[in-house]
Amino acid sequence: MSTVIVGDVHWLMEYQPFVEQLKNLIDDPEITRVIFIGDIAGTKKDSELTKAFYAPDSTLWDKDKIKYAHYGHALSCQGEEVINLVKEPYLENLKRIQKIMRQMKAKGIDVVVMKGNRDRLLPWEFKNNPSQLIETPSNITASTLSGAADYIAEAMMINNGNQAFVLLPWPALLNPVPNWIIEGIEKTDQKISIIAHGVPNWEVFKKEPNNEGKITTQNLTNFLRIISTAPNDIEVIHGHVHEDDYNPINEKMLIIISERSFQCIYMGLGSMLKL
Repeated sequence: MSTVIVGDVHWLMEYQPFVEQLKNLIDDPEITRVIFIGDIAGTKKDSELTKAFYAPDSTLWDKDKIKYAHYGHALSCQGEEVINLVKEPYLENLKRIQKIMRQMKAKGIDVVVMKGNRDRLLPWEFKNNPSQLIETPSNITASTLSGAADYIAEAMMINNGNQAFVLLPWPALLNPVPNWIIEGIEKTDQKISIIAHGVPNWEVFKKEPNNEGKITTQNLTNFLRIISTAPNDIEVIHGHVHEDDYNPINEKMLIIISERSFQCIYMGLGSMLKL
């Protein structure tokens, strides 16, 4: 029996080849669990506006965009007409993926959604106040997924035969990984697959993380440093950083922490990995 990890989704519910690939999981008799690594909804327009906001030569945003803390802050200050260009299709895509999750669950598949950074706060969930970043989080994602998936924001360890999954959603990585997870690894001889909505090594991607990104990476690498002496076979599977376009390829690389090499599997946008 198999578990499938699904990489970040974002706007891909508007891309039919990805939608069909996701639907194909429903009737696969080998699959007993599907784990979404986070950031499960979005729109193409949202991705275009995000990319333009951080591009130094883009003309889509005015020159004083520097006054905003980030893209979501800027979008929330643009008024309802602009916000709805993102919000309405975003919520529609969230309903589309929820429908597929319900179909999976009806087939007896265990569906788990790890909370990503873009799930924690949707792009418009900030006050219209350019001078100050004020979050206005809602419960939209959790309420939409209720009954369709286990939506997790905290660290979790799942035993899966001769393998154990350690799930680290984005909010969980904003704090040190709890001791009970470390103790669980120390007590088992299972292979450990750490599945994280976070990046263990930003240098590989030649990108500069924001403050939250720095915190999540520090907590993830500290966790790997603590368990670096464990005898288990340990791999790291992560999302969060990815291309803007659909990329079904999972790239493997080695990262070295405390003189130990960890195999790291980087999941492209919309990629799937069967374990």
